Amino acid sequence: MRFPRAGIKQLRVPLAVAMGLSAVLAAPSGASATPSASPTVETVITMDVATGQVLSIKKVEAPVSPDISNDNICQSSDVCWKSGQTPYADQGFFGTPGTLTGSWPYRSSFRTGSYTASGTWIYGGVSHSTGKRGPGTTVVLSGLATATSATIY
Repeated sequence: MRFPRAGIKQLRVPLAVAMGLSAVLAAPSGASATPSASPTVETVITMDVATGQVLSIKKVEAPVSPDISNDNICQSSDVCWKSGQTPYADQGFFGTPGTLTGSWPYRSSFRTGSYTASGTWIYGGVSHSTGKRGPGTTVVLSGLATATSATIY
């Protein structure tokens, strides 16, 4: 989850819970609201991190943002930027379609795992891409480079 700015926190909650909270916050005393849930709609509640005060409630088409995730272990099904130097860890990417950017130095290869994916890297100040590659593909770099993104399609 990303926070839009200091002091503000966005929460993802089940639609039924959010609809109930929305009704409580918006309905006059004694009034009630019946939520009508749609499986493709998600409610985002923005709260002040310091006070817990609800700042806004809005419905958005799900997903709010790509749910691509990253960790320092490459499972066999993960998209993976492999490390070419100790003590740098491999970087695994998994989840739903999206792009995750960062800076992962000393990468020696890129693997798509069970996804269709692409990766970008910088070498000599110039950015390069593996291009969109199907599942089960490994791209071996001829030297070490700094990976800057992984995309799952």
